[in-house]
Amino acid sequence: MGLSKNIRHLLHALKCKVLYENKVTPFLYELGCKIHLFKPYIIVYVDGGICSQMHQYLLGRYYAERGFHVSYSIGWYARNGKDNDGIHSRIFEFPELWPSLPMEIAPDNRAFFYARVFPVTREGMHFPLPITPPKYLHGYYFFDDEKAYGEIFRRYFTLQGTAPSDKLPIVEDWTGTKCAVHVRRGDLAKMNDAFYGKVTVDYFRKAMEYVRERYENVKFFFFSDEIEWVEENLQEFYRDWPHEPVRGNRAFEDLNLMAHCDCFIASQGSAGKTAALMNGKGLLIVSDDPHDTVWKERYAQTVVIAG
Repeated sequence: MGLSKNIRHLLHALKCKVLYENKVTPFLYELGCKIHLFKPYIIVYVDGGICSQMHQYLLGRYYAERGFHVSYSIGWYARNGKDNDGIHSRIFEFPELWPSLPMEIAPDNRAFFYARVFPVTREGMHFPLPITPPKYLHGYYFFDDEKAYGEIFRRYFTLQGTAPSDKLPIVEDWTGTKCAVHVRRGDLAKMNDAFYGKVTVDYFRKAMEYVRERYENVKFFFFSDEIEWVEENLQEFYRDWPHEPVRGNRAFEDLNLMAHCDCFIASQGSAGKTAALMNGKGLLIVSDDPHDTVWKERYAQTVVIAG
């Protein structure tokens, strides 16, 4: 069994070297595109949770708006589908939240071919990149122009465009101010680097106090991949106020519920911020980490609180 597996790996490596690691294959394919034998694509690699899926969707739409054929590679979900510590599953949920948005999925063989023959040379995390098809775009890029990102986001992701949900009464039955508190734990709870940063219990305390001072009749709705941590560490700050830890939903359902709230307390994850941008009107509170403060440029109603 081991010998057979080793032989298969050797043959696969040999096939890749013969078919892809040369200058002839790209030349022939690009020639085929010019004579309309093939349709040239920009293929965007997709991974991660629902917010990452939305972000990578916009990378592709940027090129689609310029007249290029765009499709998306989602093979990561079949091969891996786990967060950074390999514990929490990430599911491809984009069409379940945004059923009316066009999203062509690249066949696995085409994505495999593009990834090896037409990869985009990565130069940092900057976007947009001056590329034309055929190309394979792999990576978590960020718009250099934060205002432009907010504009393209609002063209595609609105509350009116989300799928109908019978779970909205969870938040909509409250007639006062609804505050969504996103507490990202899981893999990001253990990471403290220049990209993600890390929020503290004191940050959530100050954020909730800010909301209570600004609004009357507030109810806090807590969304987290570790709701037990929320109850153990934050309860003393919200126990005397209307509150509800939201349980049992899939990630896209939580995001949709958050987006239907009136104000948002974000953590180092993307969900609280993405929900605010989907809503377009409510107050968004973020930490003072540089990765978070850029949201002031994306979203005008952003308040920064030391995290």
